[in-house]
Amino acid sequence: MRADLLVFTFPLWWGGLPAIVKGWFDRVFAYGVAYADGKRFDKGYFIGRRAILGLTTGGTIERFSAGGSYGEMAHVLHSVRRCVLEYLGLVVMEPFVAYAAPRVDAARRNQYLHRWEEFLLMTAGDLEWQTRLRALADTAAQNRLPVEEKAWAAQR
Repeated sequence: MRADLLVFTFPLWWGGLPAIVKGWFDRVFAYGVAYADGKRFDKGYFIGRRAILGLTTGGTIERFSAGGSYGEMAHVLHSVRRCVLEYLGLVVMEPFVAYAAPRVDAARRNQYLHRWEEFLLMTAGDLEWQTRLRALADTAAQNRLPVEEKAWAAQR
């Protein structure tokens, strides 16, 4: 993989990823390509690289709060953040959320788009992160060394 920053944009669907996005993760982030035995989290193939979740919701910010109907957004996104992205070694940025997107007016929608643009540019242009990423290049390369003989699917 040659990307240093992965951006995933989707509508929150029944409290999680839409099925088509989950299916994409299942097919693209396959064993041996995106992870392997012992090559997860801080030893993952994508160590130092970043992931951003940009999503829309039908519910308001109040519904995604500690006392709200759905609970805090961090809790709602835990499985995709921890069990997919961090699992691969990615550093996951705080999500960008456009709350109640179908129900906001044009001015609010415009505001969301400008904030999203600023957020992406700031994240991609972060010189401190780029320096850390370069420093981790050797570690990332070591993490990708072949591990087939230890793989669960190895010929026995």
